[in-house]
Amino acid sequence: FMAWLSDDEESPASRMTKHDERYVLLDSTVVADSWAELTDGMLSAKINVQEDGVALAFGHAWTGTNADGTAGAATCGNWTDGTVNTKGLQGDLAATDAQWTEQGSLGCFTKNRLICLEQ
Repeated sequence: FMAWLSDDEESPASRMTKHDERYVLLDSTVVADSWAELTDGMLSAKINVQEDGVALAFGHAWTGTNADGTAGAATCGNWTDGTVNTKGLQGDLAATDAQWTEQGSLGCFTKNRLICLEQ
């Protein structure tokens, strides 16, 4: 598994395997039929299932990543600065549009989840 997380040097688009196969949650829900669909700004289902298989009704995850898989503008100082004045791009776990990965920026002192994809 690899985190859907960007910094100034790498992003999911630059380091992840771009599968032509389905991306599915642990409960077998199909999120996207391919990398192209995963990164087109519209998912088939929300990414809301935790590693223990429990589905979340709402929540957010750090991403630093745009919907196309490239690095966003806010990455908490490459994930090294956890202060209130530094911002990081987060995704909305209840979203199926581009907001699943680029919902907005949040102060980096906040605890947040990560989205991980099998490689």
